[in-house]
Amino acid sequence: MKRPNLLYVFPDQFRLMSLGIWQNPTYSAYLSGRPDPVTTPNLDAFALTATSYTNAVSNCPVCSPHRGSLMTGLYPNKSGVPLNCNSDRLCSDLPQSQTCFTDVLSHAGYHIGYIGKWHLDLPTANDPENPGHFVDAYFVEGEQPAWDSYTEPTRRHGIDYWYGYGTFDQHTNPHYYDSHGKRYEPKVWSAEHEADKAIEYITNQSGVRDDNQPFALFVSMNPPHSPYNSLKDCEKRTLPCTKIKVHNRCW
Repeated sequence: MKRPNLLYVFPDQFRLMSLGIWQNPTYSAYLSGRPDPVTTPNLDAFALTATSYTNAVSNCPVCSPHRGSLMTGLYPNKSGVPLNCNSDRLCSDLPQSQTCFTDVLSHAGYHIGYIGKWHLDLPTANDPENPGHFVDAYFVEGEQPAWDSYTEPTRRHGIDYWYGYGTFDQHTNPHYYDSHGKRYEPKVWSAEHEADKAIEYITNQSGVRDDNQPFALFVSMNPPHSPYNSLKDCEKRTLPCTKIKVHNRCW
């Protein structure tokens, strides 16, 4: 039997109440509380063609610990990532020795893709385009940067296609490193750009994988993560579903 392809999309700090689908009488009975007055047409359309879990809980709804549990299947106190990964918290990055979900999928013959925010590595002076320097845009010479990082191939846990970054909260000015360490600064709202890259991977436009090989793609979108004090980092347009269609679904 042909193994299924896997697509895992997870936005950062997305509030349960902030889905338009809860205004649909079919779903509203499953929500404990009042839904936010939002319009999310593409997510609603996706929910109508998917399986929706009405009682799903994150063991630790915080950036790095959640990712650590996702990757390892372990609680944060066992995964190696009990806190948000930060240079001041030396025991907060994903151990290279851990066997991760992506390692298992890779060993099972899957081609693994990862797009977007990683936030599982400590800042290291390993800028692939400027060796011996940090990639953190806020880095001040002589000080240890706090957040952003570059993940070297040996720390990607079986991931074949890489288009990601450590953590960086300028949503309209994102940056990414590809599988070979080349940096990209698309000057596009990050979630939109990552959706385009996901489409490119799924449809294999660049031929990065064997079409006969099953794939598992993880898309980690940072919005609606803070900052919340400016509209400059928001996507203000309300767009219809203009992306390409894959099996009658918009992506």
